[in-house]
Amino acid sequence: VLKPGGLLLAVDYTGYGMSFFEKIKLGIRYLKQLGIPPRHVRSSISPDGFSALVKSAGFTVDDIQLIGEKTKALYLKCRKH
Repeated sequence: VLKPGGLLLAVDYTGYGMSFFEKIKLGIRYLKQLGIPPRHVRSSISPDGFSALVKSAGFTVDDIQLIGEKTKALYLKCRKH
């Protein structure tokens, strides 16, 4: 959908880097609000995994960061080839 050089900014929650206890708390909150997640949901994608995913879709990664104290998210900035 983006033109070549187009900028994509994404933030996605992840269990990567979280303690077991924090993952359980996050899972309970998710279930209460949204129900059972679809099978294709990747709950613990790493920064390297997220980067590889967007690279395989034709993007160049400018920046990727794991953010958050207890609950984690991945921040990604990339451009379309």
